[in-house]
Amino acid sequence: MEEGHFAPGSMLPKVQAAVEFAESGEGRTALITLLQKAKDGVNGTTGTRIIKK
Repeated sequence: MEEGHFAPGSMLPKVQAAVEFAESGEGRTALITLLQKAKDGVNGTTGTRIIKK
């Protein structure tokens, strides 16, 4: 995010929210994907995952 890879008003708010969620508790993972591809996202074949390390 700090490098400016995400456009404000586009992906940036989604990534910020996903990072905030993932960092808010142990074992939390955020998934960014299209609603139509939610099943594939949960199965790990599409989307962007944000995982707290």
